Amino acid sequence: MQELGIKKLLKIKIMKRLRYILIALLTIVSFHISAQCDYYYTVSVSTSGYNTDAAYAQEYVFVDDASGIIMDINTTGSFTPTNSGVYRIYAVNYLLPAPAALSVGNLWTGV
Repeated sequence: MQELGIKKLLKIKIMKRLRYILIALLTIVSFHISAQCDYYYTVSVSTSGYNTDAAYAQEYVFVDDASGIIMDINTTGSFTPTNSGVYRIYAVNYLLPAPAALSVGNLWTGV
């Protein structure tokens, strides 16, 4: 009976260690995923749960990560990078009219 208890305890300890190892591996893998665009294909994103009232607009903003410059704005969420690099896409839901700073060529930090 005691031997069975020891085996069960060892099994539990091994399972806990495996769980921690898997969590550590997943954490390491997740930090190595690159958001860099090294191709010229269309990138598409979508959102849900935003304000759909007629007084609001929903747009997507394509920003060059290195410079912070707004490269493109649209309502479809589809963008085709013209150069390889790292980009960010933001979903923006705002009460009309559009903020003056929200335009192509401006800095995202000014929005």
